[in-house]
Amino acid sequence: MGSPRSGTSVLSWCLGQHPNILMQEESSWIGPFAVNVAIGHEIGSARGIRRDDFMPTSARALTI
Repeated sequence: MGSPRSGTSVLSWCLGQHPNILMQEESSWIGPFAVNVAIGHEIGSARGIRRDDFMPTSARALTI
């Protein structure tokens, strides 16, 4: 994963030359995922929902 034009394709090609490494095609899931997270945050914030209201205590400890 990396920014556009940062050399991720070249790195993938280089790693893919090794016989024990199976490289996957580039995917475009991260962009739509980030948009959906931002929309969900906006909707939740508009309703007055706080992170502490729905995030389990154990998960909150991992984000601090």
